[in-house]
Amino acid sequence: MQTKRPYRIGIVGADTSHVSAFVEYIIHDNRFRRRFEIAGVVDDQRGTRQFYNNRRSQILESLPKDIRVTNKMDLEGVDAWWILAGDAETHYDLLNNLPETHKPIFIDKPIAYSYNDFKRICQLTKDKDLRVYSSSTLRFASFMTHAYAHFDLADSIEIEGPLTFVDEIPEYHWYGIHCLEMVFVLSSEVKIERLEITDDEEYLYGTVSNKPFKIRWIKVGDPNFKIRLDNREFALNESLYEGLIHVLCEAIESDTTPVSLDTTGRIMKALDQINDMRTEALEKLS
Repeated sequence: MQTKRPYRIGIVGADTSHVSAFVEYIIHDNRFRRRFEIAGVVDDQRGTRQFYNNRRSQILESLPKDIRVTNKMDLEGVDAWWILAGDAETHYDLLNNLPETHKPIFIDKPIAYSYNDFKRICQLTKDKDLRVYSSSTLRFASFMTHAYAHFDLADSIEIEGPLTFVDEIPEYHWYGIHCLEMVFVLSSEVKIERLEITDDEEYLYGTVSNKPFKIRWIKVGDPNFKIRLDNREFALNESLYEGLIHVLCEAIESDTTPVSLDTTGRIMKALDQINDMRTEALEKLS
């Protein structure tokens, strides 16, 4: 009886912790290592953000010695591509230069730094008949699945999590996107109303399916991600990557895209909106 070979995954980017974490899952976790293998890592070196460039050597050193690292898109026999390059400004060019694949292509968050750049990627997927999806790790965390099951009966929603900023990256695109995507997991009907900023916290208010929500971003300490539906609380109690890596692998096997670009587009629009709101709020505070 012939044994089916593992799906071969090509990773593009070598400047974020996701690269080493995802490689670790695939080669060491028994749930994945028999069905998937890493074809190699493309160290694209296209990013211009110093934050990511400063991390490259550490990420490369953390990879197992038998993982092939190349600076060309020349990995052989790749079934699926994961674009994990940190600098979202490179995502369009990286996607445009990928060898053909019939499998869905994952692009790490944020897929772009603006809604206009996101639309360029969408047009590219149409022109080249590519199936692309993108997501924050929080979308597929088990606590969000449990929270979603109780959403219909809830009257109010409170979400909280850490917030940090990185120079040269639009404010909420770096870490604020996580809590924002948690709102969109509940429903696509999201309206943003106002933003408040203090020294230690930032608050976003709005409605989701006509129910009031509040995001509490915490800028100090090491807070966990949580969601509270009325008096019922759900919190992240697993690896930040656990849910996402499962979905990435399932997408390869089932040949499906687990998140539509329409959904991602709504989040990108919201990010542009709240970044503008933050700029205005800071100007008033200065």
